[in-house]
Amino acid sequence: MAREKDYESMLQNWPAAYYETRDAWERRRLLEMSLERGLDPEKDKIRRVLWEIRYPEIEGKSNDKNNGLQDTFLRAWMTFSFASDRVKSRFARNGLLKELKKELSIMGPEVVREFGDAGEAVLYDELYHMSGLYLELCSEDRGYGSIILGLGKMKKESFVAKVAGEVYAVGYKVPRALGLEEECRLLTKAATEAFYDKFLNYEEYLDRLIQE
Repeated sequence: MAREKDYESMLQNWPAAYYETRDAWERRRLLEMSLERGLDPEKDKIRRVLWEIRYPEIEGKSNDKNNGLQDTFLRAWMTFSFASDRVKSRFARNGLLKELKKELSIMGPEVVREFGDAGEAVLYDELYHMSGLYLELCSEDRGYGSIILGLGKMKKESFVAKVAGEVYAVGYKVPRALGLEEECRLLTKAATEAFYDKFLNYEEYLDRLIQE
């Protein structure tokens, strides 16, 4: 966790510092301090609502450590990713549709709707943060970037292609197959922009898949 003096320094770069921070508890502390100071009251109120939605406590876990929370946004990403291999099955369609609509509803689109354009903008920022975090975790995970049986490391191009394939699956393949393109509009935009920003000069790896 960041020291108190670090928080003060980070608040000088608000709200960028909030979206540059990975730890959920550090994000909450920063948000509380910003609310106390009135740095961005309208959007901070929405950020607090989304923080509560995104990071519910895990029953039976202590809340003084980050593992006392679950990240429902990352969970939704993984659910969409796993669904990509089943969307062509007409037998699985109804079940998948129900499951994914539930994940989408948990992300808070209905909750932020009352805040109008500001609510949508803050939800997009949170989805971008989640997408960027996932891409960072992929980059840090040796297993994700390994070839079969972990006998070697993928070349950069192969690794980017793998990530692009997952971004495409989550943001395009699954929504298109299940008729969820409008419901996934912000998720698709956030995942796409996060990929472009993370892998500069490799945009074509995702663009090719989108255009197929």
